[in-house]
Amino acid sequence: MKIGLNIEGKDPSSTKAAEARSLERVILNAKKGDWEAKELLIQKFRPLIVSLVEKRTKDTTLTNKYMEVAKSGLLTAANKYTSSIGVDHFRLFALEYIEKNMDHLEKGGSFFSRLFGFRK
Repeated sequence: MKIGLNIEGKDPSSTKAAEARSLERVILNAKKGDWEAKELLIQKFRPLIVSLVEKRTKDTTLTNKYMEVAKSGLLTAANKYTSSIGVDHFRLFALEYIEKNMDHLEKGGSFFSRLFGFRK
């Protein structure tokens, strides 16, 4: 078994831990209402939001609407975040709120309402 030498002093696990702590600080500051933290959170999750929007539509007018409701869902997830969820699971936690907001933008409602015929 080969064990790599850590000559430069960069430990990948400590880098991941530092990123997690940084993300948690951003989430907690966004929860407190810090606008800069909210913008930073949106920037960090922009690739996820863009990929979700691109899967739903190619129409530019709808793209802008989906982007706005996705950002709103992300900020809602940040407001509902607790440390018991864990920063490692925040991406999945936020995905639920982002998808829910995007589903409500569509005429048919959420996935389950389309599947089972529930209308609100």
